[in-house]
Amino acid sequence: MKMEQRYTIRKILISKGNLEKIENHCIRKLKGIYKDNETKEKQAFGILIGEQIKNTLKITKVIPLRVNYRYDSHVSERMNRLIKKYAIPGGLNIEERAWAINPVEIAEILKGISNNEIFIGTYHMHHDKSWKGEYPKELPTKLDGVLAEKSGLYNFIIYINSDKSKNKVRAFYESKVENEIHVVKC
Repeated sequence: MKMEQRYTIRKILISKGNLEKIENHCIRKLKGIYKDNETKEKQAFGILIGEQIKNTLKITKVIPLRVNYRYDSHVSERMNRLIKKYAIPGGLNIEERAWAINPVEIAEILKGISNNEIFIGTYHMHHDKSWKGEYPKELPTKLDGVLAEKSGLYNFIIYINSDKSKNKVRAFYESKVENEIHVVKC
């Protein structure tokens, strides 16, 4: 099913279980606990699958991605240029920042989507040490917006705070701050 009129979406529903799956993925990676088949870095990125019911999207599947394709030689040079141009200075070297979806991994995921499901978007984390400065870490950055431009996807920013009670989840169409969509935990 192709999603129509994405701009009319008023809210996105996500279950407590799917939200916990996302937060656990982010926290595990941030703690440096890695699975055998995933890129060993303190970044978490994933895919959100779901369904559209009128002006509402419902997340039905959360799929953590394993491989950061950003390190592939074909992608790395372009990504480094984008980071230098658009990223907020942070604690990591340029070569260790950002995520690119592995084409093989996304192809496997897309094959598994049923007719009533759609590819809603992605999620990734920001945390206390993602960058220095006053820019709010629960918002998409300029780099996030450049990477999501014309994607037609919703991008969830998962802000992981050192005080877990202050973690935040926010969604933005094509990572544009002005296109925030209300996330409802159900």
